[in-house]
Amino acid sequence: MDFQIITEQNIGKLTFVKNTDIRTDIYMSLNVKQGTWFQNPDFGSQLYKVKKVTGPNLILAKQYIQSALQWLINIGYATAIAVEAQAGTLGHIIINLTVTQANGMVLFYQLFNDVKTGKIQWSPVGGPSSNFIQP
Repeated sequence: MDFQIITEQNIGKLTFVKNTDIRTDIYMSLNVKQGTWFQNPDFGSQLYKVKKVTGPNLILAKQYIQSALQWLINIGYATAIAVEAQAGTLGHIIINLTVTQANGMVLFYQLFNDVKTGKIQWSPVGGPSSNFIQP
């Protein structure tokens, strides 16, 4: 993506500020349901398919995230993606995500996937929260 997405009151808004990292790419890759992006039906995540917090679904959640972000490695934007998934409270899956950009900058995210609604909540982990994308 060319421009940053910021959030105000949990609503993502596109800005005309040039990106200096791949945070918007990560945001879009995980928040767009795979099969719904008009330019590429393979783009996006299948995380919305996880409807219960179970051991096998934690593995699926991890695989869905890795798959959604793999294109960043394929085109050279990222060099590594690490995903951990664990059961949270109240029907949430807690996901710890680490992405290493091609320039060596490491981005840390903690996601809370609400399996009932399919919505992803983002929390910044380290770094300036003003530059962190959170819906």
